[in-house]
Amino acid sequence: MEKVLIAIALDKNGNLAKTHFGDADFIQYIQMENGEITFSEKKENILKNFNEEKHGGHGKMKFAAEVLQDVKIVISGAMSPNFKRLKTNANLYPIVSKKDLENTIQYLKDNLQKIMKFFSGKENLVYFIE
Repeated sequence: MEKVLIAIALDKNGNLAKTHFGDADFIQYIQMENGEITFSEKKENILKNFNEEKHGGHGKMKFAAEVLQDVKIVISGAMSPNFKRLKTNANLYPIVSKKDLENTIQYLKDNLQKIMKFFSGKENLVYFIE
């Protein structure tokens, strides 16, 4: 399988953020290829400081698409108003995970092909990991 760059929303303690992706403290980038995961960089989430006119506005979604331009999958612990728009407007694959960071990453390793197939359907906008 091709290389897939994944952005995971983290809280200040390095756990999977239970907030919207754009409200998380950090973004952990990981790359997955042939079932192997490589941790890339961890950056402060500049989306958090975006001054939006209203919550869930299109401006923040467009900014997120720019910030995440090389990313294919974005993961957070909560659904945001823009999460569904990421797939249709930016071809990003949003995932909401209720698992902790370690188990979310393991789930990705075990199910990446299933996730990619899910998003091949136009009507499938957000994938949920329970």
